[in-house]
This record gives sequence, C-alpha cells and structure tokens, in this order.
Amino acid sequence: MEIRRVTQRWELAAVHYLRVEVALSLGIPLDGEIDEKEGDRVDYLLITDGGRPLATGRLRHLDGQAKFERITVASTQQRQGHGSRLILALEDWAHELGYREAVITSKAEAEDFYLRLGYVRDGDVVHGGRFSLVRVSKALGTPAAPAA
Repeated sequence: MEIRRVTQRWELAAVHYLRVEVALSLGIPLDGEIDEKEGDRVDYLLITDGGRPLATGRLRHLDGQAKFERITVASTQQRQGHGSRLILALEDWAHELGYREAVITSKAEAEDFYLRLGYVRDGDVVHGGRFSLVRVSKALGTPAAPAA
C-alpha cells in the first residue's frame, strides 16, 4: 500500500476515477463533484495498492488553515482503515507545510468518524441541499520525533 502526494497526470486521473465512482454510487451529479477551478490552491493525496486506487483527499490551502475536502474511499474498500490513514497523512502533510489547524466540511453521518480522529464540531449541523453537513476542526500537533 502506498500513500502518494499527487504530482503526475495518471495519479490525478486515479483521484477523479475514485471521485466519479463514489459520486455515482451516492447519486451526486458529476458537475458538482469535479469542481476544481483554474487558480485553486489545492493538492491531492492518493492511497493505492498494487496500482489500484483505494482512497483520495484534497488539501485546499486557505489563509492559516488546511481544509481537507473530497475525502473519498472506493465503495468496495470502505471500513478497512483507508479513510483514517488518509486523514492522518493529510494532517502530517498540512503540518509539514506549516498549517496549525485543519478543517473539514462533511456529511453529518460521517461526524463520528472525524470525532474518533480527534476533531471537534464547529457549529450546528446544516440541513438542506442533498446532504446535511457538519464542519469539524482539529489543531495539528507537532510531528513525532524521528527514531534514533
């Protein structure tokens, strides 16, 4: 299993493949799911196994905050720890880049997942649109000391 910081076109294609697969399974229109715009300050992580894409997430660079978006795990790979690995890797990357806080806006049904990872809810659940949404945040700690 590899966690990749996306730099190559094929990796970005794998990111979009996962997002399309999951969006279609949830009935999300693709014109709203693939929403990157020219000039966006975003990066991607991709988890693969033997070249097969398992999970992906987007790191949006905001003033003073890292925002994790489009957290996606292949529908056949859910509940196997890939989402946790992805979030922890995004946190490490954001911390390396100097961010001290991460925020996530997610479907409300995923709130417990983020709470288990140390996130706290910021505000009320927002109802409307296709899904009820919740915003969570977490202070990013210092990375572990390197092994001696």
